Amino acid sequence: MKLRASLLSLVLALLFTAGASTQAAAKPVPGIQQTPQYRALLGFDNVLQGRRLVPATPARKAAYRQTLNNKTAAAQKQVKSLFSRRVARVKSRDDAEERAQIRSILSNQKLQVNALKAVQASKVADAQNNYNSAVSRVNLRYAPRLNPLVRQRKILKRKLARTTNPISRDEIQRSIRLVQAKINGIVEAKNVAIQVASTNYQAKVNALNGTFSARIKTVKSRSKGLVVQARLAWKQTYSADYSKLKARRTTEFGLVNGLRTRGSGYISTMPLLWPPV
Repeated sequence: MKLRASLLSLVLALLFTAGASTQAAAKPVPGIQQTPQYRALLGFDNVLQGRRLVPATPARKAAYRQTLNNKTAAAQKQVKSLFSRRVARVKSRDDAEERAQIRSILSNQKLQVNALKAVQASKVADAQNNYNSAVSRVNLRYAPRLNPLVRQRKILKRKLARTTNPISRDEIQRSIRLVQAKINGIVEAKNVAIQVASTNYQAKVNALNGTFSARIKTVKSRSKGLVVQARLAWKQTYSADYSKLKARRTTEFGLVNGLRTRGSGYISTMPLLWPPV
């Protein structure tokens, strides 16, 4: 029981962690103004604004400038980081939607191909049934002529087996040869008729296979074209999204650099206080 409880606790913990990770991944990427780095730069800018009329030594001014540069660099780095995160998220989203669309296209292709193959198999089966029926009709047509001869040959062979007189045996064997010749002629004619049915059947099957092969090829070609179009469309979508993200990055760099410029101006307006010699 303790082991089962421990395993249950572990599974629940993993599920909670996975859920938290999913929520974190889905959390929107903040703007630069919501980041600690920007707020720190803005706060220091406000401090400089409050001290812009307070005399400061050259060393103090240099220290202010260094701090301003450091905080600006941190905010600029954060702008780049946010841009990279947004690009990764947009690319991941677009790639996922592109893959889903392509899967849908290929799934639809598979359904169409399977439907065509099912119809093809049905028509080939019909052709096979027609061929079997044709062979049966040929056999029925030739049976009234062939069966009596086969029975006659069988009777003659039994008679030959019972006959010992050489002259009678020769006569019976001649009769068997005549019957066999008739049988051979009828069988040959029957085989020719069956071969005609077989040739027609094979031609029908070849035509069906060619027709459905072309149809399947058309379906696959159309799907391939749709996949190419989808990929091109998503490439254009990503390009447009990327341009928007670059514009946002430029805007955020402008906000950061604006604070730096303003802070630098505050430092410049501070009256100089020369230390005693």
